[in-house]
Amino acid sequence: MVATRVEVTSPNNTGQITPTYVHLTYNHLFSIVQFNITGSGNIGGIRLTGTNLALGGALIDIKQDTPTPGVAYTLANYGSLSPTVTVNLATPAPLSTTPTKVYMVIYPGTGIEGSGQCSIEYLNGTWRPAVYKDTPVGGFKRGQKYVVTIDAGAIN
Repeated sequence: MVATRVEVTSPNNTGQITPTYVHLTYNHLFSIVQFNITGSGNIGGIRLTGTNLALGGALIDIKQDTPTPGVAYTLANYGSLSPTVTVNLATPAPLSTTPTKVYMVIYPGTGIEGSGQCSIEYLNGTWRPAVYKDTPVGGFKRGQKYVVTIDAGAIN
């Protein structure tokens, strides 16, 4: 998160006893994806593939003006943008009819070029074949949380 720039004027009497508060507004840099996964076996990781969802060596000038809600911050000097984000769990989590939740932070972006979809794979001993989910209209927006439901039992 990045705080919005705020200008504060120091009180005339610095020995003032009454507390003076500074209010900051924080803005998210990224999008959050929550995967709700049901099924059987264990999940050891999840992989999301779309377009430009991960940053490699990127810099974001946090002094830039805050973009319009949902619009990504401008990147500077980035080495690469990757289409894939992977979360590997330190200990595999058991799957059941109660959803196992896995969270992922991604750079705001779109689905697979030309398809409007993202592919999702999960690790259950080996990587399971991808399921495809439609991306939100206009792509993933900065500061938004997205919930994706996956029935791992339906994946062969």
